[in-house]
Amino acid sequence: MTEFNRLEAEAIQCGLSITKRTNAHYQIAYGRGGWLWNVYPGNRRIYVDAPHREAGTPRLDLPANWTLADAVRAAIALRKELTGR
Repeated sequence: MTEFNRLEAEAIQCGLSITKRTNAHYQIAYGRGGWLWNVYPGNRRIYVDAPHREAGTPRLDLPANWTLADAVRAAIALRKELTGR
């Protein structure tokens, strides 16, 4: 099992999804039309596109030198904090 597969399993278990778009681009999402983060761990870039900003996608609390695993776990923690589940 790869690191991505392990992170995907963690995300799914908490009601999130993670999609690998390219070797450099991932998306972490919660709910259809809800939160969606575009994640680029190689250059530590993360952004939310306009429709999801309007849906109220919150910021992830990440360390300065974050990894994909940090982003997934921050999204999981945020979901649990904000939804109580």
